[in-house]
Amino acid sequence: ISLYSETGRSGSGGITESSGALRIDVMPGAHEIRADVLLGNYYADSILLGSTDVTAQRVELTPASPPVKIVLKPAGTIRGSIEDGAAGTVLLFPQSLTGIGFSTQSRADKTFELTGIPPGDYYAIALDHFDPRTMAEAVRMRSLMPMATSVRVEQGSSASVQLRLNHLPD
Repeated sequence: ISLYSETGRSGSGGITESSGALRIDVMPGAHEIRADVLLGNYYADSILLGSTDVTAQRVELTPASPPVKIVLKPAGTIRGSIEDGAAGTVLLFPQSLTGIGFSTQSRADKTFELTGIPPGDYYAIALDHFDPRTMAEAVRMRSLMPMATSVRVEQGSSASVQLRLNHLPD
């Protein structure tokens, strides 16, 4: 779990209490609370400050702030293979072009697996080369949509997809 303030990262880690709660000492001020799930096939469905959903919002924390609760739910998995060509990079990105995208290198046998995927509608595409600096641009992602395969991810489920390797100009 990480806390980001207007001046940069301001807290992470913490002490796990016997109740399963994680305590993080932070400086009062404006923060954005993010939850990155590193173990298990889960995603952070929501982040609550008291009873208010503060997911993807900036919040003002004070010593009197209510506890933060992070709700984890079972994530989806995408498995598949690249039909032709060599191994490559597989990208999975939201059809809305907002939120988080995922990528992985296919194995030598041209199979791949992505875990920790929140439910939603995505595009999947296999590419011969991948530069994350240019691929993060919305215009670039839109240009990939006609070559991509539509994939629906359900909570806690597994989906399979066969992809063709796409060759991008340098």
